[in-house]
Amino acid sequence: MGGRVQGQDAGEFITGQDKLHNKTSTRGGRRWLLFVFRMAILGCALVFFALAIRKAERDIRASGVQTSWESIDWMGLLMSVCCGCLALFPACVAWQKILRDFDQRIDWWNSVYAYFLGHFGKYVPGKAMAILLRVSELHRHRVLVKPAIVSVFIETLTSVASGAILGAVFLQFVQVPRWLQLAALAGIPFAFVALIPQPFRWLLRKIASSRLGEMPTSVVEAIDGRLMTRTVCYSWLGWMLHGTSLWFVLRSIVQPGMESYERLNSFNGWVVCGLLLG
Repeated sequence: MGGRVQGQDAGEFITGQDKLHNKTSTRGGRRWLLFVFRMAILGCALVFFALAIRKAERDIRASGVQTSWESIDWMGLLMSVCCGCLALFPACVAWQKILRDFDQRIDWWNSVYAYFLGHFGKYVPGKAMAILLRVSELHRHRVLVKPAIVSVFIETLTSVASGAILGAVFLQFVQVPRWLQLAALAGIPFAFVALIPQPFRWLLRKIASSRLGEMPTSVVEAIDGRLMTRTVCYSWLGWMLHGTSLWFVLRSIVQPGMESYERLNSFNGWVVCGLLLG
């Protein structure tokens, strides 16, 4: 009788070990597939970046503009790269603060990684993948799915709306047709709709009724004017840095005989409008 009990215990132990091994193997396989998927996205992004560089080179040659490597201000280009990198961080910080207001805790480095991973997915394969990648990366670190989705929507829509307002203001200082300036001003009230808490609270109720997990009450209480104002200010800072980055580029490659633009507002206006249209 004792031998039979021991045999059953041994069998259960072996079965448990097999289940643990299978579970570990499954997790290892998922991690490997996820790593391959991320590397594929990175590889595609690098390919498209290289193609964009080649296209820019062909466009410069076709324009007839005379350029030479000796006359390029490389320090200015370096400043442009720094400004371009810094331009992405204000929105990232704003998104981190939204998550904190939602009482969702995640390490700074992990949230930065999720944010820039979403940027890669935005271009390859598409913009919808940016939300999926960012939310899935947060979920790996025990951030609830519904608050993660709401935080991404608030950061993204606020950035677009605040950029539209900033672009409309800067267009008033750029030499464009008057009807375009008036149309930009007319669109400001519509952009303000995305900068008030009520539309996001409506979206919150829609997401809360889905089956994507629980929605903490802290999320509903956190969406207020203070959160929206703070996110808008961070977004405006990012847009200004984008325009400054372009300003450094054009100042670095300007040649004798080329038109030299001195007003930084012009660059900010065109960058904001161009990125929004893109």
